[in-house]
Amino acid sequence: MTRYIAPCIAITFLVFTALPQTAFSAGETNNCHCFRNRTFNPADKFVSDEYLLTTTFNSLLASEFNISKRQIIMMKMGEGVANNDLVTALYLSRSTGLEVAQLLAMKKKQSWQEIITPLQDKTEAPETKKLFDFILSGSSDQQIAEQIITGIIAARFSPSPESLQFFSQHDMNAREIILAGALANHTGATVPAIVDQYRQKGLSWSEIAHNFGLEPSEVGKLLENGKPKAK
Repeated sequence: MTRYIAPCIAITFLVFTALPQTAFSAGETNNCHCFRNRTFNPADKFVSDEYLLTTTFNSLLASEFNISKRQIIMMKMGEGVANNDLVTALYLSRSTGLEVAQLLAMKKKQSWQEIITPLQDKTEAPETKKLFDFILSGSSDQQIAEQIITGIIAARFSPSPESLQFFSQHDMNAREIILAGALANHTGATVPAIVDQYRQKGLSWSEIAHNFGLEPSEVGKLLENGKPKAK
């Protein structure tokens, strides 16, 4: 991550070791974006949660990598790109200057280890070199994507040690952390208070957003500018 300076390396390490191992996986953001339920429905309060979590996650990727959400959705739906590969290709494109489409085409025939081997001299950023070492150590596609998403969460939300402990204790996945962080930054509520509404009080994520005056389609817009900070 070429724009992340040295202090973020320590934060990233702390986040990666504190988050649950299931923080991000291909199964979390399904390639199908044909969501029929995109608004909160009091009669079926959980029905739009999958859309809310997915669109918020896609908004973070779009903002982070300066790409439109439409492009992300088209790559997933139209081209069948796996989530893990998409995240890694977006990161490597920013780090090396190669086009995302070129990297994804290479991935059809090669592993990420094979792809980055000749690219190591294209970056001097410590965080990127650290990721390259992680990839070359034999990490799986899912582990690579997890590392990247964890770094984004660390840089975007700068979670406190208390938040890290909370994430781990409640086995929160990446999409939940991103959504809770976005809502916390917008409303002034703390992440634990927001998550408590979902885990302990039985509210749906869409219901929580609705109670804050937000429809699912609006939540992702909270991530379009700036670097929200989870509390």
